[in-house]
Amino acid sequence: MAIITVNLTDTFEEWRTKSNLLCTQQGDLTTLSTTAKNTMVAAINEIDASVAGISNILEDTSPQLGGDLDVLARIITTSTTNGNITITPHGSGKVVLDNHRWPNADGNANEFLQTNGSGVLSFSVVNTDLVADTSPQLGGNLDVQARTIFTSTTNGNIAITPDGSGKIVLDGQSFPNADGTAGQVLSTNGSAVLSYVPVITETVQTPSSNGQTAFTVSYVVGRIVVFLNGVKLLGGGVDFTASNGTSVVLTTGATTSDKIEFQVFA
Repeated sequence: MAIITVNLTDTFEEWRTKSNLLCTQQGDLTTLSTTAKNTMVAAINEIDASVAGISNILEDTSPQLGGDLDVLARIITTSTTNGNITITPHGSGKVVLDNHRWPNADGNANEFLQTNGSGVLSFSVVNTDLVADTSPQLGGNLDVQARTIFTSTTNGNIAITPDGSGKIVLDGQSFPNADGTAGQVLSTNGSAVLSYVPVITETVQTPSSNGQTAFTVSYVVGRIVVFLNGVKLLGGGVDFTASNGTSVVLTTGATTSDKIEFQVFA
């Protein structure tokens, strides 16, 4: 109960309001347990001074705050052994901690709290297995350590498909993103780019003049065979020399009626 003090300097209206309020709370003046009954002012002030107020919030069985609770540098705790601290909003109200609205119902087992980015928290399922992620993406390089990449599908393929014109690059080797034709083999350009080429490329040239010895041919050194009118020639400088990958030089010049066939191996 609030303390009511009646002063001799009070106006009549102040005296009347205070007296009526206190008498309503305490009863009739003649029945009051006070020795100062000679004046209304003395009696009321004596009664008011003797009324014990609440000295500890523990005595209030339904305490309510009249303003924000400022804990200063204190903490909210409980002296009950292993006691919980329960914060329960009313109805559909939320517990709001530092502007984060917590759900007022528990989630399902193994769910996690997630935010919507606007301070509202809710329970949600978090994928802990890649099987549950229908469009998994890596946030960094995949380190398989000493493991292998395999499939548990019976006789299942493992498909690696780049986007658009992108290439599959294995240990720095860029593979073609389209198949070749039957019988072709993979060949490198010497700069880590692979492509499909025929196993053998055959070209036939006719000398443009009698005695011609040099012919332009693209090949890998050691992977070319030369025929003169169907007869296989010996390399290494015996019948011809092919040492630079761009030309073949005959030891004996050919005539314009000769047919020289070059077979280049991939």
